[in-house]
Amino acid sequence: MSKVTTLTIIVPVFNEEENLSELISRLDLVRSKLSRAYDMRYLFVNDGSTDTTAEQLRNENEKNQALSFLSLSRNFGHQQALSAALAHARDSDLIALLDGDLQDPPEAIPQMLSKIGTEYDVVFAIRGDRPEGALKRAAYRTFYNLANRLSDVPLPIQSGDFSIFTRRVRREMVNCEEKLRYVRGLRSFVGFKQIGIVVDRGERFAGVPKYTSRKLIGLALDGIFS
Repeated sequence: MSKVTTLTIIVPVFNEEENLSELISRLDLVRSKLSRAYDMRYLFVNDGSTDTTAEQLRNENEKNQALSFLSLSRNFGHQQALSAALAHARDSDLIALLDGDLQDPPEAIPQMLSKIGTEYDVVFAIRGDRPEGALKRAAYRTFYNLANRLSDVPLPIQSGDFSIFTRRVRREMVNCEEKLRYVRGLRSFVGFKQIGIVVDRGERFAGVPKYTSRKLIGLALDGIFS
C-alpha cells in the first residue's frame, strides 16, 4: 500500500466567527475527496480574537479529528500568525496557507496539489478575477512593480499567501531569521522550483476585512524592507 501524504492546511483567523462554520464545512468536503491519497489536517491560528472564534475552534476541535488550533496571547498580525503555524507544522509532508475569509477558495486545493511533488516544490495562487475596486487593484500592481524593482528576488505579480509547498520549503522558510515576516516574500526567497496557477478570488463570505488600508500599507512596507 502506498504511503498517504500528510497535508496541513494553515488558516490564520482574527475575529472570523461568521466564517468559521462555512470554511470548515468546505474544507471537510475537500478532505473527503482527497482522503485516498492525503491525510488532510487543518491548523487554525487564533490571532487574539475577541469574538467567539476561540470558542468555536475549541468546540470544533472536540468533534473534528482533522482540526487543531493555536491561540496566540494577543493579536500579533496575519504574517506572524502564519509564521507561528509554520514553525508548528514540522511533521507534515505538505503545507498549504489559506486565509480564513473564503476569498481563497478551498476547492482550488486539489488543482494546486496536482502540480506539487516530483516537479514542483511550491505551487502558489495567482489572483484572477478580484472583487476589489480599480483603485485598490492599481495599488497592488504598484506595490508588486516597486518591490520587484528593489529586490534581486522576483516576487510573482498578483500572488498572495495562498499556496502549497513541501516540507523542505517550510523548513527553509522557518530558518529565515527576519523579524518582519513577509511570508510570500520568504517563499520566493528560499528558491526551489515554483509555479503559479490562476485562481479566481471571491467576495469575503461574511464580516469585515481585517486588512484595513493602514494594515495593507504596513504589509507593503514590511515586504519592501524585509
